[in-house]
Amino acid sequence: MNRIRAFYDADRDQKMAVPTRFRTEKNKHELFCGNCGEVVFVDDMIFDEVKGMLEKTMENPFVCEDCIEEYEDLAHSRGN
Repeated sequence: MNRIRAFYDADRDQKMAVPTRFRTEKNKHELFCGNCGEVVFVDDMIFDEVKGMLEKTMENPFVCEDCIEEYEDLAHSRGN
């Protein structure tokens, strides 16, 4: 089945939710990184996803951007 490019780019105009280190109008929910314990603030969507996973597994699946970058750097350095 053929699809036009607009079909694939439909979500492009919607901005991705980005956690912040400070409370904003959009990021009003406090979360802790499951790896380093750093506090970040997230929007309703991320908060609801993490809350659902916590209720199901009792483990915090949220990882902050700093930890993600650190993992990526370690993976890249081991690959060389």
